[in-house]
Amino acid sequence: MSLEKVFKRIDANRDEYVGRCQELLRQPSVSMDRDDVYRCAEMVRDMIRETGAQTELIKEGEGNPVVYGKLLSPGAHHTLTAYQMYDTQPVGELDKWATGPFEAKIVDGKIVARGAINSKGALVAELMAMKALKETIGVPVNIVFTFDGEEEVGSWQLRRFLKEHPEKMLKAEAEWCPSTFSTPYKDSRITLGGKGCIDLQLVCDHSRGPVHSSCAPVVANPAWRLVWALESMKGEDDKIAIDGFYDGVTGPEPGDKELLEKLAAADEEEKMKKQWGVKGFMRGLSGADLIEAYMFQPTLTINGLQSGYVGPAALTINPPWAKANMDIRLVPGMDADDVWNKVEAHLKSHGFTDVELKLNGWKANAHRSPANTRIVATHRAAIRDLGFNEPLIYPMSGGTGPSMYYTAPPLKMVSASSGSDGMPPHYAHAPNEWIGVEEFITTTKMCAAFLWEYGKI
Repeated sequence: MSLEKVFKRIDANRDEYVGRCQELLRQPSVSMDRDDVYRCAEMVRDMIRETGAQTELIKEGEGNPVVYGKLLSPGAHHTLTAYQMYDTQPVGELDKWATGPFEAKIVDGKIVARGAINSKGALVAELMAMKALKETIGVPVNIVFTFDGEEEVGSWQLRRFLKEHPEKMLKAEAEWCPSTFSTPYKDSRITLGGKGCIDLQLVCDHSRGPVHSSCAPVVANPAWRLVWALESMKGEDDKIAIDGFYDGVTGPEPGDKELLEKLAAADEEEKMKKQWGVKGFMRGLSGADLIEAYMFQPTLTINGLQSGYVGPAALTINPPWAKANMDIRLVPGMDADDVWNKVEAHLKSHGFTDVELKLNGWKANAHRSPANTRIVATHRAAIRDLGFNEPLIYPMSGGTGPSMYYTAPPLKMVSASSGSDGMPPHYAHAPNEWIGVEEFITTTKMCAAFLWEYGKI
């Protein structure tokens, strides 16, 4: 049997599949808008059922449902867990969108909508690939669906579900989360892991009324208190000054140095400059040292500060509060609960008893899988099937996702992701987010090739 038959089916149904993608994108699913998210979960459930799978919505207490399902294929010897997210970030500045964020219009060959690239486009591509396989040569693996409605806010329902119901994973070997491929960008990558994350907020609230700035000699200013607390946590040398913060950090594994050198030789530094719009990097970092720092160095980052008035002209009224949103990116060897406790202890030991620490989203560890696994071999084979260049191997990503919930006990699965390398920005989390129509169809074919190869290898 040949994948060519499957690819022809995908090409023949191209307009239908693109329409299904637009249909899902037109249903808002901003994480905190629970009614919208629930309607989207029902749509996703119904789309999964079209593959022949049994599905249900899993919801315990507050939060958004996990769309769970199982597709059992006669004669299949291997089982995968398919992960995707169906929730999205808010639309942001509405006036910056060229078209409505939930209209899913096609503009210059691009489907423009919130969630298009992150990650409803890949979700629909994955399901359409299964549908095409089912209608032609069959789906050669068992698939457990765990589609997430809270990825943007920490995946708490998913985390609870996987921990409390490992039997529902049917002893799946690996977690599979397809990402986007584009035929104009033949370079490809396989990523073996990702950093953990703690989303936190520091709040200094003196619980008083607003006061005039002339009161500064005798009334404490929460904004200054917060600034001093932040300054105590990280120095100008870029070192994080929280006692014990770096305990347990393991750094690159044996063999990673060679992978980092290959990435440096493949102009990864220039890709990073182009992607982030910078001319150079902190501390003069370059080459393999730059890539190692990005992948294997933990972070403490201020993402937002707020207190008082910053508009034109003077308004000399000081509010009773100041807030800072931050995140900590964790690398292998660090434990999220331990780091959280150390941040609490730091604030207390430095006298910032008026600064409250709040969890604001993620609280999860880093994850890392070996390179010599069936899922990595399958990614390589599928990439060859579609005529893409031999992939570069990325030991870690600088970002965070829920893969650690699959690779950690009790499941202990392996995980790896793949995608085109060097693609232009698709504005995930920003106005005018998009996925190309060609990219969506190519990703559908890549998903079909991956499933076929996983059943063969």
